[in-house]
Amino acid sequence: MTGFRNLAVFIRYHKLPLVSLVLLALLANAVALSGFFNSDPTLQLADLGIGLKSGWVSGPPSWLDPSVGYITQPIGHLAASDWLRGIIPWWNPYSGIGMPLAAETQTEAFFLPFVLLLHFNTGWLVLRIILQGLCGIFAYILFVQIGMMRRAAFLGGALFMLSPEFFLSPSAPIAPLPFLPLLLLGIERAANATIQGRRMGWSLIVLSCAYSIYAGNPEVAYFDGLLAGVWALWRLCSLPRGMRIRFVGKLFLSLTIALGLCAPLLVPAFDYLRCAYIGPHSGYFRTIHMGRAIVPLQLFPFLYGLFGGPPPASIATAFSGPINFVRVPGWVNLPALTLALAALWRRGPLPATCVAAQPTPLGDDLGGALCGCQTGHVAAQSCARYRDRRQHAL
Repeated sequence: MTGFRNLAVFIRYHKLPLVSLVLLALLANAVALSGFFNSDPTLQLADLGIGLKSGWVSGPPSWLDPSVGYITQPIGHLAASDWLRGIIPWWNPYSGIGMPLAAETQTEAFFLPFVLLLHFNTGWLVLRIILQGLCGIFAYILFVQIGMMRRAAFLGGALFMLSPEFFLSPSAPIAPLPFLPLLLLGIERAANATIQGRRMGWSLIVLSCAYSIYAGNPEVAYFDGLLAGVWALWRLCSLPRGMRIRFVGKLFLSLTIALGLCAPLLVPAFDYLRCAYIGPHSGYFRTIHMGRAIVPLQLFPFLYGLFGGPPPASIATAFSGPINFVRVPGWVNLPALTLALAALWRRGPLPATCVAAQPTPLGDDLGGALCGCQTGHVAAQSCARYRDRRQHAL
């Protein structure tokens, strides 16, 4: 009952920022929600329509990953329909002679209850809005928990919510994003429980780890886990020596339970991986490198035009290749750099977590997934001296 009482107090005190984050998620998707533009991924990316005419704004949508049109929406619809009929979506009978469905992971088949939204035609859009809202809310709670003032926490949550990943690749990679700040919040609560001598305190770690895996994109979950490992190591080093064993025990127990909960997906996924065709994941992505023509995209992602359109002829060779992933920017954009510099040049000692977080956004493919949270973290750290002592933490 104490936890629910603390939650009610937290919501009452932080009601305005939380409601603002929800409204911001709706505003960010206002164009798609308006109905004036066709944003159906299956129609535009899966070649199911012919004779399509351009509307007010011509050109392809800026989706870098077309899998939202031929995996997330159609196969997610199959998984959701199976659940609603009382069938566990183990099998996809519509691909050749049939193939595993849940074991493919990217279908988000076990991502309950969120996958049920994909039963509807615009379910992918509603799912994106919900995931964005959860990103903002969980990040805000995390920043408040580590002692940031409400304005800094709101800025961090808003930046994470508006990560380019949601708009450039609205498929499986966005699903694990909300559970990164939730995982870091769980680590913080476990550390606080250790300091206060309380049992438990690790339930959010179990919840966030399990959902990160069930969300259906192991790559993002892996990178989230790397950041969580750095965060946990920092918290471990900050504890008195006599408390470290208890903290490690909480982390180990929570991870063990989370992996056990994910066994229905992990076991068939690993078994399927042994014989599956994984395309360029088997080695081609290893050859991708950032050429000089790509460097400006790190600050100005649309410098060469819309994603999906042809680059200027003078630099076209820089974007040639079997798969044009080299044009994906790392999204280390001006706001991120500005906040990072503010953190570096702030008065007083530089927080160790800020230093550890800086290299993370430089990943080229998954930069959008990680840069937002790191940007928010840097924003929170750079405003650390403005701590609001009156606010309530969970």
